[in-house]
Amino acid sequence: MKSVNRNGSRAPRRQEQGEGNMQVVQSLARRINTMALLLYEIKAGTPLGKTVELLLELFRREGTTTPNGALILTNLSRLDLAELAELSAAELQESLDRLARDSIIIYRISP
Repeated sequence: MKSVNRNGSRAPRRQEQGEGNMQVVQSLARRINTMALLLYEIKAGTPLGKTVELLLELFRREGTTTPNGALILTNLSRLDLAELAELSAAELQESLDRLARDSIIIYRISP
């Protein structure tokens, strides 16, 4: 006999739990792959790797953080960041855009 789910369907609960577990595993696998990629980029010294390394160092040492862990860098411009990372402004911007597109960082430029 099949159990009735909360929404009234007759699909077994185990199937729903299995699907939920699969989504968790897939999400973790994506995160691990992202971390592996970023570690490779850091090790290879690519512009993306240099940007990640700089942001991690700044997070560790400099800025003020909000309760949700956001790093606030009000005293550094993008040009300052590019110089610190030894990148061109375009390389830095491309790296920031990539990290934002991959939902690794969220950034906004203050007026």
